[in-house]
Amino acid sequence: MNRDERSNTSTGQDDQNDQSGAIKSNLSCWASEVGQSLVEFTLLGMFLALVLVGIVDLGRAYFSKIALTDAAMEGAVYASYRPNCITSAQCPDPNNVTFRVQHATESTLVDWSLVRVEVHAPNPTSGNVVTVTVYYSYTLLTPFVSTFVGGDLLSISAQAKTIIQ
Repeated sequence: MNRDERSNTSTGQDDQNDQSGAIKSNLSCWASEVGQSLVEFTLLGMFLALVLVGIVDLGRAYFSKIALTDAAMEGAVYASYRPNCITSAQCPDPNNVTFRVQHATESTLVDWSLVRVEVHAPNPTSGNVVTVTVYYSYTLLTPFVSTFVGGDLLSISAQAKTIIQ
């Protein structure tokens, strides 16, 4: 091999080294950007997951409110026909308002044994109004939401009024 051939060969190797160095530099820059993107996605993903769980928890609370409203309506309808049967002390189960409220729906989100029922019928005669109010303390599952509502318990109530028959 003569001198010119050797210089061409060495120049070719230098070009390859320059190109591979540039590729390695680009790859390491790209890898650091991928790492940065992965960290950003992880942080954003955790935040979005927390928000999603909070929305689900508030959705469960809203569903419980609907169940309590249905139960209060059931109790008011029953009280409109039997206004003197409020508790099991006055009339045996299932023939009282409290039992009807606690067994109005099959919702498992509400612990019906913890539901407080108040019936207000100042004059339990035909044509007067009877009011059934249902109270429940809903336990929130996510601490994220409980900081916004002021505690782990969310007081939910529902009221229904009807005319005594």
